[in-house]
Amino acid sequence: MDWPPRSPPGRRHRLVLRDFNILESEHVPKYGTFQDLEYAFYTGLSEAGYRDAFRLLAPDALEYSWVGRTGDGYRYDHAHVSGPLAACLADCRYVHEPRTDEDRLTGHSAWTVALTLNAGAPALFWLCCGIHPGRTA
Repeated sequence: MDWPPRSPPGRRHRLVLRDFNILESEHVPKYGTFQDLEYAFYTGLSEAGYRDAFRLLAPDALEYSWVGRTGDGYRYDHAHVSGPLAACLADCRYVHEPRTDEDRLTGHSAWTVALTLNAGAPALFWLCCGIHPGRTA
């Protein structure tokens, strides 16, 4: 499998959702434990034509989808849209209750993505599971 995923000709609308366990290079705070290859993977998504849906709508927001035992926050979980689909992006936000409620379901926040689509525009929605930076399935 190619990474980032390529769509068949004619399928220009793509949404890729994943806990990538990587950070954007501009992540605040900056953690010294991350290597250039991890930042390069995030940058590679942009170079392949994908846009970070959350950053499109909240370019300066400090949100964390995972918080460690020391209280350090990380934005590990990402939603990326293909360039043409970016114009259809209506909302993208993190839902923290799955990791913060008393009945905690997971250690990660969920996210919601809202798109405004018309019936004539084919779209491919791909939830990536089990793919890690630097590995192929």
